[in-house]
Amino acid sequence: MIDLIKTVKEVPNVGVEVTVRRLLDGEERTMVIDVKSKEEFLTAFKMDAPIQVRFPSLNPMQREFLISGLTEEEQNELFKEEDD
Repeated sequence: MIDLIKTVKEVPNVGVEVTVRRLLDGEERTMVIDVKSKEEFLTAFKMDAPIQVRFPSLNPMQREFLISGLTEEEQNELFKEEDD
């Protein structure tokens, strides 16, 4: 999973901006994650534990972004429920 991470940079008073390569096609996507520092993010990301353990404060959409590179909009489209 670490191969998906392209860049991580700190955004003062906000968190870190993470750019990942999307699993589907390799296109890059960026999201700001509420983590205190780049070092904290990279340490947690490299842990050998489920993503929920590594990033308990992130919501499911943010965690899926780190796993697959899918943005919230792409996740909503992919996982939308069809009306019967």
